[in-house]
Amino acid sequence: MEQIIQIAIYLDLGYLILGIVFSIFFYRKGIEKVDEVTIGSTRGFKLIVFPGVVVFWPFLLYKWMKT
Repeated sequence: MEQIIQIAIYLDLGYLILGIVFSIFFYRKGIEKVDEVTIGSTRGFKLIVFPGVVVFWPFLLYKWMKT
């Protein structure tokens, strides 16, 4: 049972790290392509949406590749 929990924790950690790395590239190049309303957005806005970008990175990556 402990191994299953440990594997789940490592998978969650990997997902989180991928989300953080994705958010760096997404903020630099992709956010304005996915949603034009974000053009000229402030750092405060980007800080507010950061947790959502980290969690929903597969969905945002899909939308970014689609545009």
